[in-house]
Amino acid sequence: MAKNDYRDVHTMVGADAVIQGNVTCQGGVAVYGRVFGDVISEGPVRIANGWEVHGNVQANDAEIGGSVDGIIRVKELVNNSADRGFHSVALTDLTNLFGLLEFYRTARERGIKPIVGSEINIAKDKDSIAAPLVLIAINKQGYINLTKLVSKAYVEGQVKGEPIVFFKWLEEFSDGLIALSGGLEGHIGNSLLAGNIELSESRADFFKKIFGDNFFLEIQRIGKPNEKEYNDSVLSLASKKNIAVVATN
Repeated sequence: MAKNDYRDVHTMVGADAVIQGNVTCQGGVAVYGRVFGDVISEGPVRIANGWEVHGNVQANDAEIGGSVDGIIRVKELVNNSADRGFHSVALTDLTNLFGLLEFYRTARERGIKPIVGSEINIAKDKDSIAAPLVLIAINKQGYINLTKLVSKAYVEGQVKGEPIVFFKWLEEFSDGLIALSGGLEGHIGNSLLAGNIELSESRADFFKKIFGDNFFLEIQRIGKPNEKEYNDSVLSLASKKNIAVVATN
């Protein structure tokens, strides 16, 4: 981790690099890591998918990539959805909302309803194992709470450089949010595949208590290992706990 300002004619913040300070240069800047400070450039700035600048970006030209857990670009996603006659489309980047502005504008221009969300990693505390949970805003309050959770993950929830949302924050900022269980990799999926039905039921009760009928169990049929075992188990759990299921990929 570099703690001082990073200055050069042309600068590249390499993959997995962390700069604790400002990045200033006369040429272009390409960010493939994390910058906890401002990026100031007389040339273009390119922020690659999945990497972050926690500060202001001042440049003649800036391009910010948003998709972390996928390969499709925002405009391509929206245009493809519109061409197929979809009425709505969701963007759920991994613990960030960087692509939101472009996504929202493009969707509105194409006459599609933009659905805003994020896949976050959640854990009981900093000493616990984290697992994914998908949050989707259903109204203005949900959007506000989503931004609060993502911000708190970066400011207060960093664990070995990864932003984590803690359970206690979910309880505080759940209003207006739909939660999807995280599929095979989620907390419930992990315990189901481990054969721990009691723990799976306890975790399902926990999330249902927070989100009520806005909590859904994910089923997936995309060729992942242990997929059939998971789907059989999660459908049984959904029936027992009266929790709705949603198909995801």
